[in-house]
Amino acid sequence: MKGFTIIEILVGIGILVIVATLSVSSFFGYSQKEILDKSVLKIESLLEEARSAGYGVHFSSNQINFFNGNNEEYILPNSIVINVELIDEGNDIIFDKIAGTTDQYGTITVSLSTNADLKKTIIIYKTGLIENI
Repeated sequence: MKGFTIIEILVGIGILVIVATLSVSSFFGYSQKEILDKSVLKIESLLEEARSAGYGVHFSSNQINFFNGNNEEYILPNSIVINVELIDEGNDIIFDKIAGTTDQYGTITVSLSTNADLKKTIIIYKTGLIENI
């Protein structure tokens, strides 16, 4: 007898389905983490730019307004959620033009709306330094 039995074919198909499922879920998790990482880098970049120029930044749920005279607006992906916890309980961070310091320091937590456990925290110190943990 040549060929495969129906059981062998079903086992083979079952193994392929399992491998495909693991690959797709792994890829989805990776792409979500990539979106989070890129968003955090964008936020850090805007904060550093605002600090070096002595401007300010306003945060909302997934949007950042960079007020430098042009009032530029940056919209992050819909899956990104920003939670701002500053010492003055506001959503604005304004940097001193000369020293680069700020009176609005605290943390910004960036997370995914699809997975709240996957998050990153950005710390803004009174000195104006920005750290990603």
